[in-house]
Amino acid sequence: SANIPGGHSFIRSPTGLWIVCWYGALIGIFLARGRLRQIVVAAAVVALAGSLCLAARDNQVCVDVLDVGQGSAALIDVAGSGDVLLDAGPRFNARNVVRHLRKRGVDRLEALVLTHGDTDHIGGACEILGSVPVSELWCAPFSSSSWLYRGLIRDAAARNVRVRRLERGDHGFLGGGVEWEVLHPSGSVVRRRADESSLVIRIARGSAAVLFMGGADGSVEPAILRRTVEPVADILVAGNHGAADTCSDSFLAAVDPSSVIVSVGADNTDGQPDRNVLARLAGRGIGVWRTDECGDLRITFDPETEGEGSCRVSAISPNSGR
Repeated sequence: SANIPGGHSFIRSPTGLWIVCWYGALIGIFLARGRLRQIVVAAAVVALAGSLCLAARDNQVCVDVLDVGQGSAALIDVAGSGDVLLDAGPRFNARNVVRHLRKRGVDRLEALVLTHGDTDHIGGACEILGSVPVSELWCAPFSSSSWLYRGLIRDAAARNVRVRRLERGDHGFLGGGVEWEVLHPSGSVVRRRADESSLVIRIARGSAAVLFMGGADGSVEPAILRRTVEPVADILVAGNHGAADTCSDSFLAAVDPSSVIVSVGADNTDGQPDRNVLARLAGRGIGVWRTDECGDLRITFDPETEGEGSCRVSAISPNSGR
């Protein structure tokens, strides 16, 4: 019956307190007698109805930057429908990405984004397409030399998933009052290397914004700065895992982030993030969050402070982070 459309649904994992209360209520119902049982049942019904109402009114928007090793994957988790997965990490971590989507109650993705053709960013996309219904596949405006990238686009078309090629200036809206805008690349200039053709996307809610650089290398930053629109963002998700040519002084000055997230694998052979990049960030007093040290990270748009352009980063697991 689960294969019947609408035959099942995923919900966000409940909190520990909610689980304790739920089973406490069940035990109370079975052990109570007479009028006490009626009171317990009535209280349980009221509590369940209240929790459902609170869930329906939940308008929190968060972005989970997942620890996928030397790779990148981020879930834009919005209220109601409209969730977007930015890259899917390497293939060996695809099941962990799917598990996280289920845990967050994601039944369907509005879009699966392929920022560029590197396997550490899109290796898990095939399993995502086979596990989660996807409305659209977003990719760069020109073809890639990556056989995996081209194969994913063919697979999406075969599954009747709309393939949408994005370029600089494209923008739109998701649920929960979230806006998105593409800052790179331009469709008029063909780029040969995957890192210089990576999609760069900024999402915003109110005046708070997060800038995702994808796999963009140092050549992309000057191209973005040449635009008349400033790439200001509270949180910067560094491009190319914090490689040596990223996060230049001029780019950091333009973005002016309070925190930078680096999605990177522990003890990777590329030596990322680069020591000079970390020194530049420290010199500017910018907080650094690394997935190899902190695990999965969550960027939360606080509805009470979003008008001031504030969003914050935290480690999802209480045992990780600093």
